Amino acid sequence: MTLGEATIEMTSMCAAEEFPQLSPDEISRVISNASRRDEYGLLPYSSGWTPTYDLDAAAADGWRIKAAKWAGRIDISESGERMSRSQGHKMAMEMVKMYAGRRVSSSSMSTAGSSDYCGTFCGIVNI
Repeated sequence: MTLGEATIEMTSMCAAEEFPQLSPDEISRVISNASRRDEYGLLPYSSGWTPTYDLDAAAADGWRIKAAKWAGRIDISESGERMSRSQGHKMAMEMVKMYAGRRVSSSSMSTAGSSDYCGTFCGIVNI
């Protein structure tokens, strides 16, 4: 999986184009923050490190950003119509919980050269 593919995956996993949107810089930051030790034990930014990311951790962080954007919004009732903006925050926090629960804590998985869906569902992928 390339960095471009990871960006597309994060855009989808975080519904980045849906309100409240995540900017390309925010998507890039959550991917960068999800850098992990590679399959050879090298730490991110070490010489020879193979880019490896925990996409579930990145998605949880992306949803945290969206939840923060919802947090300041209030529910509105006007002309008999009700808009529950707090539901957006609640839903975003549920997505944080879901992705945080899927994170791989101590094992490393590589999908380099693989065409399966492990990158989406296993958590850690090499890019």
